[in-house]
Amino acid sequence: MTPRDSFADLLRQFRLEAGLTQEALAERSFVSAKSIGSLERDPSRLPRLETVRVIAEALALDAVRRERLISAARPAVRSVAEPSTPSQTLPAPSAPLFGRDGDLDLVCRLLTEAFEGSGPRMIVITGPGGVGKTRLALAAIDGEAVGTEVARYFVDLAPLNDPGQVVEAIARQMGATDRDPTPARDWIAAVVRQQPALVLLDNAEHLVDARAELAALAEHCRQLVLLVTSRVPMGLRSERQVRLRPLAVPPPEATISELVQAPAVNLFIDRARSVGWDTGSTHELSVIAQICQQLDGLPLAIELAAAWMNLFTPDELLERLGQRLPLLTRGRHDMPERQRTMHSAIGWSYDLLDTSLQASFRRVCIFENGAALSTIRAFFGGEDEQLSVDLMLAELADQSLIGWRHDSSERDGESELRILQT
Repeated sequence: MTPRDSFADLLRQFRLEAGLTQEALAERSFVSAKSIGSLERDPSRLPRLETVRVIAEALALDAVRRERLISAARPAVRSVAEPSTPSQTLPAPSAPLFGRDGDLDLVCRLLTEAFEGSGPRMIVITGPGGVGKTRLALAAIDGEAVGTEVARYFVDLAPLNDPGQVVEAIARQMGATDRDPTPARDWIAAVVRQQPALVLLDNAEHLVDARAELAALAEHCRQLVLLVTSRVPMGLRSERQVRLRPLAVPPPEATISELVQAPAVNLFIDRARSVGWDTGSTHELSVIAQICQQLDGLPLAIELAAAWMNLFTPDELLERLGQRLPLLTRGRHDMPERQRTMHSAIGWSYDLLDTSLQASFRRVCIFENGAALSTIRAFFGGEDEQLSVDLMLAELADQSLIGWRHDSSERDGESELRILQT
């Protein structure tokens, strides 16, 4: 290869022949002007084939010139018409989806609207730890709401500790490597320009400071939709929040029909069967319903409790639930570390709070059976502190650590605190 045949020289030559500045080519290709300048200055720097492909298309090269540019970038490669595609394999669901038909329909509708351009392109599923956000998101991303022409990517954010790494993590899932000079956002834009993409960002609650960069990414990439699971909303005007609540549990004195139809009971039975237990008598179903009530209908707590059914009867398990957290510790080894025990799941949320909010949360928890908003305000300081108390409660609610009942028929229509017993 002569110096004139280097990728740097060919890129400069073809760009000038097209009458484009580096900035104009950057605008057409969604590869930054800085990256294009680097590629033209350094003959030893070779871009990834995906970058070559988008630059060639932006330059409107004919077949011969396209082949010359490709050969200069990768002499051993004859064509990038069919570039290697990064893995888009989604994690296998850990359990069937029970009692989420309405939630699933809503998320699927929002995804459809997002790709049609009639709805927000950042959808955030929120809720307390262990409520099943990831399971719902996986069902939605794998459903018919996302067309076959859409690429799907799963990004687990739990291992990250720097909000600045989020966009880079997305780019890596789309095939970028540390050797490529293309900035992460430009890489994502180039990939999405060729094929619409749905990215599932899982466990984002500790990286909410990445929200501005994610909002800018969504604005920059019009064919990109972000589905986020988080215990905390992103706090953006451009997001659409879907708050996920625990599974429905049977009412006290439920009929057999109500017991067998309750989603929480169905989940418990499914998980108990996985460890060798078989459905028993009507009495046992009634006890299982009580177990699910004790566990607030929280899917993770139910799964952890059901794991003991290879040792205990339902009656024995119910008796031992007086101390929930020490018991709920038998998570499967293929579960994330923070979800192998209920203590870890709650601790993950608690550790995200600053010390002041941690202290406030501990104090709020004395109202384990609920309390009217006015009662909590009085407990924390009365009318003089009303605004600061309301702000504190709103923050704890955003963190999915407390909730509220809104029943206009009780307490003169006043909101009532709700804390999961678990």
